[in-house]
Amino acid sequence: GGDLRNAIFAMQFQCGINIGGKALLPSSSSSNTKDAKLSTFHALGKLLYAKRKETQQQHMQFDQSDSLLMSPPSPVSKSTAATTTSGNLPPTAKWDDGRGPLNFVPEHILQRIDMGLPAATSFLSYHCPDFHTDITDLSRSLSSFSDASFHMDYRYTSSSNDNDGPFPMEYAACIAGRAVANGNVHPAPSKFRQFVTPQVFAVLRKRR
Repeated sequence: GGDLRNAIFAMQFQCGINIGGKALLPSSSSSNTKDAKLSTFHALGKLLYAKRKETQQQHMQFDQSDSLLMSPPSPVSKSTAATTTSGNLPPTAKWDDGRGPLNFVPEHILQRIDMGLPAATSFLSYHCPDFHTDITDLSRSLSSFSDASFHMDYRYTSSSNDNDGPFPMEYAACIAGRAVANGNVHPAPSKFRQFVTPQVFAVLRKRR
């Protein structure tokens, strides 16, 4: 039941992003085998739910008998306190927001779906508000999607050739793939959400 429904949704979505017989974006040609490809909706769902691994602190908080392993705090010397308050933190501390690393690599997800990057970015930005509970978080995520769109527009509007290495499309994939994961610090509770084709594709069809 679930596999059939997902297949129908994927077919409807692919039909929605085809304009004049041509897809909005070319699909990835790296592999066409079933085990190498990810379901379109499953893959984009991973980017929206943005599940993370447990941090080492969370993992070590309880032992097998569910008893706390945390030792009583040691007294902090004045010199240590002065160092902490002076801002001399480890190099990685400034980037640590208390959340664990992602369970996946966003760029790999975007490479393994049968959808181009502009179409995937439109899909993600259309559905991402349902996954937020904080307006500031949503603003950060949408700002990242806007930055990704700026890089993609550069490719299609620039008069230069496309031989610019990873710029701009790989930059755009990095930004768009991490937009929700980075911006959504207070995510909505995890539950089933039905994905639909963004309205922008209906507008583009009418322009034919």
